[in-house]
Parts: sequence; structure tokens; C-alpha cells
Amino acid sequence: MSLHMITGNMNWSRRRVMSALAGASATLMSFSALSRAAQAEAAAAWREYRNGEMGFRVEMPGTPKVEEQSGDPSDPFTKSVDAQVELNDMLLGVHCTENRAAAAAEDQYKLQREGMAAGGMAVTREEARTVSGNPARDFIRESGDLNYIYRVVNVGKRTIGISVFGERDIHGNPNVRRFLDSLTLLQGGR
Repeated sequence: MSLHMITGNMNWSRRRVMSALAGASATLMSFSALSRAAQAEAAAAWREYRNGEMGFRVEMPGTPKVEEQSGDPSDPFTKSVDAQVELNDMLLGVHCTENRAAAAAEDQYKLQREGMAAGGMAVTREEARTVSGNPARDFIRESGDLNYIYRVVNVGKRTIGISVFGERDIHGNPNVRRFLDSLTLLQGGR
């Protein structure tokens, strides 16, 4: 298709070109404003999820589905809390377990490695981190079909984990980074 078929036999004067450019500019500015408004709306959808009893807070893109469970006397934990929200093709969640006895961080890390390997989702990389000044660890799986990032921190009898499951692009996604980096430990949690 030629440009002549689209524009016809137009005679473009300087005034007409400037007018067309001004109109295009105004249209683009309105699209830009709409885009900024959509971005602001998406940013406003992020909410703090705080559990003062378990001693943590995190920012989540939306209202999470929260499940709490109390352990039976025979269970190794007394209480657990799960909060999850979906964002596009990702599942973002935070999990906290209060155990009956404190466990060393390295023991928890070993259980994580073994559990993921047994489930066919072996970790491909680990990274040392800190959460509110406490040692933490990222367990990362990068593969074509199943990708996750799981950050875990142990504080006394509590194990707090934050995770993202999704496509391979989670590893460079700014929303994922925002979510992971928002995990904060609170003073006064049990």
C-alpha cells in the first residue's frame, strides 16, 4: 500500500503540517496521561499486609487470600499463616510458621533444599540476603517451565518465607523485586 493511497492527493502546506503535528501531539499527550493514570491506579492497588502477632509486614499487589492454621499437639508447629495474591501469571505469597522449638537457619535451609528437590523442583541457585538485619536466604529456580524465588528468614521460633512462582520473566520483573524487598520484620512479634 502506498502513502499516496492513504493521504490522497493532499497538498501539505507548512501550516497544515504544524496543525497536524499539534493534533498528534495532543493525542499522544492524552494517551500518556491515560497511561500515567493507569500506572497510578496499578500502584495504588499495592497494599500492606501486616501480621503483628507473627511479626512481619509485606507489600502485596491487591488484597491477599489469607489462611491461618493452628497446629495439633503432635505437630512441630503451633501456628501458620499463608497470604497469597495473583498478579498476571504469577503467584505471590508470604508464609509464616511458628514452631514449637527454635531451629537453626542452616537446618531450615537444608530442609528447603531437600524438599524442593524431592518435589522435582530443585533449586538452581542460592543467594545470601538479609531481612531487617537478620540473615536470610533466597532459593531460586530458573528453568523453562517452572520458576520461583523463595526468600526465607528465621527469627527465634518463627520461619517467614516469601515466594513468587511464575514464568521465566519473574527473575527480572520489577513487581517481583518490589514484593520481595518489602518483607520487613516487626518489633514485638512473638
